[in-house]
Amino acid sequence: MNPARNLLDCLAIVLVTTALGCGSTAKDDEPAQASSGVAAETSPTATEAATTTGQASEATDDDAAGGDETGLPDDALEPPDCDTLVLPGDPTDVAQTPRSDRDAEVVALSLIPNALVAQQAHYDLVAADCATMRELVPGLADVHPECIAPAGYIIGTNSHELPGAVWIGSYRAWDCRNAYYGITEIRRIDGLAFMFSTPGVYGPGLGDLYRALPGFPSAGTRPVFPDVEIYNGVCEPTSGSITLDAPLTTDGALTTRKYIWQHPTMGTFVFEADAESAPALVE
Repeated sequence: MNPARNLLDCLAIVLVTTALGCGSTAKDDEPAQASSGVAAETSPTATEAATTTGQASEATDDDAAGGDETGLPDDALEPPDCDTLVLPGDPTDVAQTPRSDRDAEVVALSLIPNALVAQQAHYDLVAADCATMRELVPGLADVHPECIAPAGYIIGTNSHELPGAVWIGSYRAWDCRNAYYGITEIRRIDGLAFMFSTPGVYGPGLGDLYRALPGFPSAGTRPVFPDVEIYNGVCEPTSGSITLDAPLTTDGALTTRKYIWQHPTMGTFVFEADAESAPALVE
């Protein structure tokens, strides 16, 4: 590993002001298990270490931390009651994501500001519209909106406590969120950061739900977008964009719709549709 690149990565992602974390011997991008309470497959003795005093971390003052030897608060290490916890997102819509046409789902998600997940009725109409527009202009199949729905989040810290608890499976506060939103892959990045992937199409509000978890507020949480280098802090579209202007009725239905496709080489295409007609190319 290039030492200079390693130092830059630690500074950019982990938000550490010194190079102390850059000496970590942890393997980059090493997968961990998302199901809490289960040790990582690549660490056979992790479960034993998590339950042995002093093995999980090197906490200096357990009583002051309000938790066990990891230095994390107690509620970070206790399984939550998922039966009584009500999480944002309609269960039907959450269960449907990711849908078969990711581009259409991302566009449908963008219809409602701050929406966590696209409504099924909106997705069905947008997906049908997209299929029609791609038939009219086949080259639009190469256009993908990239900077709306994150593909995951990088969590960077200035200590080993949170990543360590996540890695050995003793961090439990996020169990309900991981199960409800389908978080199945967590990857280690050096010794002070980790990334979890979101196979579903969710708005940035998902990151806010994780920032509120015990142990997370002091960590840096940054979204990662599809097909964008994870070390790049800014998402810059490379595959064009799709914009939908569609005012919703009082009951949340779509009627008139105006789509603007920006192809990276072919230029701009504008389509219009209404409740009675499919999209037609107007520009």
